[in-house]
Amino acid sequence: MRNQDIEEFIALTKASRSTARAYLSNNNWALEYALNDFYDTVQGGFTSRPPPPQLLTLFNEYKKGEEDTISTDGLIRFIGDLGLDLEDPTTLCVADAMHCTSLSQSVSKEMFVQGWHDNLCENLQQIKEKVKELDEKLRRDSAYFEHIYSFTYTLALEPNEKQLDLETAIAYWHLLFPTDGAYAIQIPQKRLCSWTAFLTRNVSRIHHDIWKMFLKFARMFPDNKTLKQGYNEDDAWPVLIDEYYEYLEEEGEL
Repeated sequence: MRNQDIEEFIALTKASRSTARAYLSNNNWALEYALNDFYDTVQGGFTSRPPPPQLLTLFNEYKKGEEDTISTDGLIRFIGDLGLDLEDPTTLCVADAMHCTSLSQSVSKEMFVQGWHDNLCENLQQIKEKVKELDEKLRRDSAYFEHIYSFTYTLALEPNEKQLDLETAIAYWHLLFPTDGAYAIQIPQKRLCSWTAFLTRNVSRIHHDIWKMFLKFARMFPDNKTLKQGYNEDDAWPVLIDEYYEYLEEEGEL
């Protein structure tokens, strides 16, 4: 559905894919509101204008020497200047805004400048304000949280790997589902802890389908009472989740 909305937005506005995605995301993926927002903002051909020079200047503050990329050190400084800690889940929103595809990837000039231009930012202060909006969105908008959750899997993959290392997956699960339940989708710590204990005994890597389906499973069965009453192994759950159910039975938790 989201890809269809993006294609329709592009067809109607002739905007770039990244611009379409930014406006739809900022309007909770409501196409009509996103279009209205776009037309209100871009009257006079705003999107055809080049990015403001302030963004180029800002990029140059963080880039690595003569290279047109921001390396890990520059990115750490940028994150710090935004008032964020590297362990803050909102850094995932920052990576998404810049269309990063891997933690091992340097941030190119185009990714940085166009990413923040698409988010209607011209300087560091406006980026800070946008990041605050994204943080709030992560806390209240379940659709956006799901998007960031899905995005995290690809972002965290090591180069040339197709599955996520278990230790990395567990670290990100705990990052996205903290004990204070601060974000739009919450998973009880008891469910998360028993799930990770099971995985540690049985697997070393996490397939994308498991990453995706665990979120659905944990939302549907937040505690073992609802799990025992409603789980059906004949439903289309991955085999690993069926094995987790059997593990809970063997441990006497169901």
